[in-house]
Amino acid sequence: MNIAIIAKSVKIDGVKVPSVTSIDMPGFEFETIDVNGTGIMGTLNIPIMGQLASMETTLHTQGRGAENAILRVPGKRRIEILTAEQTYAPGKDDKAVPGKIFMDARLKGSEGGSIEHATAVEGGATYEVTRLQEFAEGKEIFLADKETNQFVVNGIDYMKPIRAAIQ
Repeated sequence: MNIAIIAKSVKIDGVKVPSVTSIDMPGFEFETIDVNGTGIMGTLNIPIMGQLASMETTLHTQGRGAENAILRVPGKRRIEILTAEQTYAPGKDDKAVPGKIFMDARLKGSEGGSIEHATAVEGGATYEVTRLQEFAEGKEIFLADKETNQFVVNGIDYMKPIRAAIQ
């Protein structure tokens, strides 16, 4: 079981951004539709396969240096997060496991932070995520790509039959 992030590295369009202190990772939620009628007691709110609501991520930073300017570039960005996670299993040695997260995202806004005497400036940027891909120990464990209609969990592409139906 993974228990802690030991270290991380963040790149935007291949440029390392060392001032990123934390990342609010995007979750996902399916769009839904209400279904009711004969034989149904009340209303069911059914998730629609492949129709994802907005996915958002925020990169939090410290400082106002030039390395933070890349966070404010508009348009489509490629965000890469590399992690080393400590694992724990009873009776086994702890080890560091590599992880990778890739996001295609578009800038939605930026926090300027506040400037105070003897205090670190904290800011950040928020992005709309259109593609989220996660790897653990070299294996893809999750992919949600809104632009190519892919939703893959542990190697199973749940949108494949839907793409095939409209070919």
